[in-house]
Amino acid sequence: MRIRLLILLGCLTWAMPAWAVTRDTVTSNSKNSTGTTLTQSHTVTASGGNRIMYVLCGLRSRTVTLTATYAGAAMDEVRKDQHGSTQISSWMFRKINPATGANDWEVTQSGGTGMACAGFSVTNAHQTVSETDTDGICGTTNPESLTLTDTNDDLLIDVFAMAIDGSVTEGADQTEEIDIAVASATLTTAVSRQLGTADGVMSQTANGANNHCYTAISIAHSAATTSRPPLGPIILGWLRSLVGIQEAYAY
Repeated sequence: MRIRLLILLGCLTWAMPAWAVTRDTVTSNSKNSTGTTLTQSHTVTASGGNRIMYVLCGLRSRTVTLTATYAGAAMDEVRKDQHGSTQISSWMFRKINPATGANDWEVTQSGGTGMACAGFSVTNAHQTVSETDTDGICGTTNPESLTLTDTNDDLLIDVFAMAIDGSVTEGADQTEEIDIAVASATLTTAVSRQLGTADGVMSQTANGANNHCYTAISIAHSAATTSRPPLGPIILGWLRSLVGIQEAYAY
């Protein structure tokens, strides 16, 4: 009876789910060439720990630079990809341990141009090494894809910025978050996500071989998150413990 109970407890320990990076809230907004700031209210929920706030932008320029804040606090630039000859670029920013509740994310341009951005908050993300991998490309290849190194419990997100008012379709393993066309700026921006247990390939298909920039990252799961260990050693450990208990009672 004791052996069965210990084996059952070991199996339950192994079967407990690991904490994966989890989507919290997504918001979006866009602007034309008028003005140099874009502001949007975004609520980071208080439940769940190891929070990170990301802002992902498609920009109708390859020379204008961006800065971002959340709740008035500066965000770090994760990555930017700027086209070499066409006025288009894609950007990502992060704020580790952001303020909870409703606050504004704000993106400021060095010069007024069209832009669309998404705020993307997550929980259970690593607070020191926040991304397992990042990648980006600019060109006209259609469909466009990026392959990221990722692990179980990561979460992959991307931003695709296209220099035309068109449409974009995310890859089969991905879930669309935003797809915004800013007609006055001839800009389309799309954002999607994919579980880290998928194939690690992020892709977007546009309605034509148009100039674009594409950026993707794999958000690392929190330091407390570990993959489930092999089941065999757990059972063996429980059995050794049982033998030790029985030997102690024998004396």
